[in-house]
Amino acid sequence: LVRHLAATGVPFGIATSSSRKNFELKMQHRQDWAKLFQAVITGDDVTHGKPHPEIFEKAARALGSEPGPHCIVFEDAPAGVASGFGAGGMRCVALRNEFTEDDKYTDAGAEIVLNTMEEFDCYLEKFGLPPYAK
Repeated sequence: LVRHLAATGVPFGIATSSSRKNFELKMQHRQDWAKLFQAVITGDDVTHGKPHPEIFEKAARALGSEPGPHCIVFEDAPAGVASGFGAGGMRCVALRNEFTEDDKYTDAGAEIVLNTMEEFDCYLEKFGLPPYAK
């Protein structure tokens, strides 16, 4: 998905609660992939943590946009979904984890709850993204 978005000119970034140091450690073996992101906002860049919307508001602005429903958030925690939804009504896709019931995500504002990012492929056009080339 990341490579597809980059190839089709869709702006995207990462908004993580991790510190910049921890984020960079996580990405050290994924540098080619990490370089595709046009913006990276970490917990070091915000005053308020999730579920406050600040991190997603900053991410949208770093990508040259105002927060709103034209932005899509992928999150694995209800607090993150609430944060994204609270940032101007961003559209939220929740990624399931074994410890959280689906209704926690939907109650926080998730439109869909998926097991994996690959499942999102069939939702690209529903979310206004370019489809994969056939």
